[in-house]
Amino acid sequence: MAGDLNLNEQSIVLPTQVNIADAESVVKSAGGHIMHHYGTRVLVSAGAENVEQTIQSQLHGAQVQTQSTQVSAAVHTSLEPVEQLGLEAFSLRQSHGYAEAKANRRHQGADWDSGVADTPSCHDAESAEAQAQGVIAQAATSTRLTGSVAVGLILVEGPTADLKFSSAERTKVVAEVQNGLTWLASQSPSGVTWHYDIKVVSLSVQPGADSLSRKEKEALWRDPAMAQLGYGSGISGVNDYVEALRKKLKTTWGYCAFFTKYPLGHFAYAGRPRVVMDYRNDGWGPDTIDRLFAHETGHIFGAPDEYASSNCQCGGRYGYYKRPNSNCANCAPDGGVPCIMKSNSWEMCAHTPYHLGFPLVDQRYTGVWRSGSDAHYLWVNASWKSFRKKWQELAKKNLRLVDLKIKEEGNNRRYFGVWRHGKGGHYLWVNASWKSFRDKWQELAKKNLRLVDLEVTESNGKLLYSGVWLPGTDGYYLWVNATWDSFRKKWQELAKKNLRLVDIKIRRVNGKIRYFGVWRHGKGGHYLWVNATWKSFRDKWQELAKKNLRLVDIEITNFGGKRRYSGVWLPGTEGYYLWTNASWQSFRAKWEELAKKNLRLVDIDITAPNDARSSLMSTISTGAMGELTTGELTADVGGFAEAVGDDDVVFASSQGDDGGQIADTPADAADSDGDGGGEFEAAPVSGVSDGIPDGDSDGDGGGFMGDIAIAPGQDGDGGGEVMADPISLENDVAQDGDGGGSVHSH
Repeated sequence: MAGDLNLNEQSIVLPTQVNIADAESVVKSAGGHIMHHYGTRVLVSAGAENVEQTIQSQLHGAQVQTQSTQVSAAVHTSLEPVEQLGLEAFSLRQSHGYAEAKANRRHQGADWDSGVADTPSCHDAESAEAQAQGVIAQAATSTRLTGSVAVGLILVEGPTADLKFSSAERTKVVAEVQNGLTWLASQSPSGVTWHYDIKVVSLSVQPGADSLSRKEKEALWRDPAMAQLGYGSGISGVNDYVEALRKKLKTTWGYCAFFTKYPLGHFAYAGRPRVVMDYRNDGWGPDTIDRLFAHETGHIFGAPDEYASSNCQCGGRYGYYKRPNSNCANCAPDGGVPCIMKSNSWEMCAHTPYHLGFPLVDQRYTGVWRSGSDAHYLWVNASWKSFRKKWQELAKKNLRLVDLKIKEEGNNRRYFGVWRHGKGGHYLWVNASWKSFRDKWQELAKKNLRLVDLEVTESNGKLLYSGVWLPGTDGYYLWVNATWDSFRKKWQELAKKNLRLVDIKIRRVNGKIRYFGVWRHGKGGHYLWVNATWKSFRDKWQELAKKNLRLVDIEITNFGGKRRYSGVWLPGTEGYYLWTNASWQSFRAKWEELAKKNLRLVDIDITAPNDARSSLMSTISTGAMGELTTGELTADVGGFAEAVGDDDVVFASSQGDDGGQIADTPADAADSDGDGGGEFEAAPVSGVSDGIPDGDSDGDGGGFMGDIAIAPGQDGDGGGEVMADPISLENDVAQDGDGGGSVHSH
């Protein structure tokens, strides 16, 4: 861990003969992401496991620096100045002193206008000067915070000692920027990569009089600094530098930042395409440059201030998606929630991702519907706080959560839920260690609550379990972290005891594919089909429909770049529907349409932007619904996605076929037909195909028939009707979330 960020980071020094693209590919294969580029040889990555061994085995001559390893002095000496600064900054961030300074940073959590120190200036991109110099037109260099970004760091020194930067201070600036931009990039679901140009410019210009305006104070040192770099005066010269830098570093976006000790009209401010900061950072101090730099970078990419003295309002249309400033302290409930645009904290509210243009709307949704006319609800992309509140609210309206999905975006978790009409006991327990989850599972079984849905996520290398419980007195079983062979045998064994799989999860654990399942009492036909190509899955889905088996759970995975579909089928003769790989707009429209035809969503899956096979709606499928009647729409939902007019965002208009025909789909790159079986299959099922590796243990699980093993971890948060005390908030989430819906009186 570097700085105060809970990320697994490494710096990588490449030998001269290694191509950066090759290094990026190797890091990606290890599950990591390159966050920072310094020159052609120094990279900083995050998220990779065992990256040191992977890099050194595949990129001969590369050196990896972590908290326990250092780059050799000879290699350091061979680097270019920008590469040395990037490496030294990372070393500083790994030091005990740096971590201690962050732990004791001034005014932790205070709003930027709390009065404990000076307030960073409001965003000035629409000032008269900026408009006159064409800065608004130059928004094309920072339209949204995605992909690759060129960052020009310009340290401007004056002729006297008090205007110069020491070597340690130069490293400090680069380290603070690195820390701030690492955090900012970690908030994006698709990641951001920063590419640097670092210049130290020494001037003979004396400071001006205090009576100079802010514009004049900046021009006094900025124009001669730009002249030294070969560019013209004014903001137009800065624009030219940024555009040239973006082309040189071959990035999508670009901006620059001036750090100086010259007197400024304000200690920190931003206006496209530049940030201006005083190294002393007013009363916040240099140890908070990272957060203020992240704040000012937010302005560069369209995020508005949210603290009260900025005179913000909750309306308006800000940033890439033209969203209102709903976390503004002047009008948000309780003054809003912590957010980098509002306060000195590593937090981001649910609205700032829209302003920054994170690719949240590029998520793809898949849904399974079955016949129903009851009240229902859908709530998506919510923080834990928002989700818990909605769960409690809907419980009072006799709506019960039936399906839960948890997706990670950067360091944040987002929650998705499907509700159906229901009464009686219910329970929700999230982000628990295996021991905590097992104990809760056993406790609730004694209270006649049965697990109906399981989610498995990972945090700091440990599996976290989340579950949904509903009333039941029937037999049940839970089998987790199993190899395919173990899982298949358990599935066959339990089938003979009239236990039916109702929910399956598949994920990679320590590099191995693992299976997790929930069983409940049942009879009649059933089927399991796993790790199939889309064509194979679609064919199986059509085949089983004719045998009165209905899909009840779908699991979409992507291991090694191969997208696979797995499903659980149970008996049914009613109407059904399957809609896959849809944008949020398309999915919401389909959800509303099917509600009128008395079809209810029973299972949802969400795939990340980089997991989608195509930006177009190519994998659409529909199920035969028979004589469907039109019923009252019982729910209405909002969500993250809003249609926008930008040419580079495609919202596909999808069309299904209510008669059971499936739209043509492009051929899948893989050719595995999947593995599965059930009462309709004469031959026993075989092992996982297409080279997907098995694990090396039989798994842990249990039920009313077996014992279960204990694993270490942390407790979860949850609650339900059988819990006397109100549930507590998850400590690491303080977001409002987004979504919406309403239910009719029943």
